[in-house]
Amino acid sequence: MGAIQQAVTHSEGYPYKVQLIGHAAWIAAGLSAPGSVITNQHVGTALIDADEPMDELFRGRWRNSTPVERAFTSAMAGDGDGDVLRSGIASVLALSSNDLSPTRANLIERNSSKPPAAGC
Repeated sequence: MGAIQQAVTHSEGYPYKVQLIGHAAWIAAGLSAPGSVITNQHVGTALIDADEPMDELFRGRWRNSTPVERAFTSAMAGDGDGDVLRSGIASVLALSSNDLSPTRANLIERNSSKPPAAGC
């Protein structure tokens, strides 16, 4: 697998993580001169280095969540990978699907804002 594909695969489709990996790979390559190549080894180092800012992003989001938003998020996570149905979350929380609407809307609004720049 090439360096770019390795980075894209590890980002799992999360654009901010692509930015973090790219920045960390650039640093791992020694802020390469024009024409230099970022290798798989540089990306391997970057994958480790990019995890900490991602973890901090999600820890911050968790800290800023209300208890109801945390319960909602935990119910979603408990449903595993893939699609999560509102009815499943409502069942776990013993609420109606309509009761979830304000919390769901708040989470979407808060988490759709742009994350901070990756030191670029």
